Amino acid sequence: MIKSNVNYVLYNSKKIPYYLRECISNIKKVESNSNTYLVSDEKTNYGGVFSIISSEITSPQTREIIERNIYKDTNYEKNPLWDTSLVRIFILRDFVGNYKLENVIHFDNDVLVYIEAEKLFNSFTKEKVNITRVNENQLVFGYSYFQNFEILDNLCNKLYEVIIKDINTSDWKSYPKNEMKLLASVYKNNPEAVDFNTRWDV
Repeated sequence: MIKSNVNYVLYNSKKIPYYLRECISNIKKVESNSNTYLVSDEKTNYGGVFSIISSEITSPQTREIIERNIYKDTNYEKNPLWDTSLVRIFILRDFVGNYKLENVIHFDNDVLVYIEAEKLFNSFTKEKVNITRVNENQLVFGYSYFQNFEILDNLCNKLYEVIIKDINTSDWKSYPKNEMKLLASVYKNNPEAVDFNTRWDV
């Protein structure tokens, strides 16, 4: 059973949104024995939350994704949310690997938790990426669970392959894919290699 060793990992880039405090507060109310980590650009100071500076745990693969600036000259360029949403998947992997965490829950900073992870455990598949979905063409980190680093690392490596392939096509500038669609491409192209549990609907 998942009990006291649940690890909630949040990620934020640039300015800290006002609603993040409420997100953290709800985690603490619901899971008082859990560990909560906030990976961000700079040191933060939230009571009971471990602050991690993203640049200190970023892997070479993640730096490459950042430096490629894949949404440059696309219609996603004006909204930094798309780039941040994609990069955070790799940052999350890097952090979990650096700190050797297990039982990791991650979601967007505007999500409020009202139920203990233990009560959802029967819905989790320990060998799979547990992730919510919008539809078959979009997978989203509305609420996600990873049992260990290896599962998340496998996801990132397959996602990296999809990104490199797609950005080199002639359609990329006109029809770029956000992280939800890129994740769906990973699932469709590698159902046997990447174990998504997509039975939850948003």
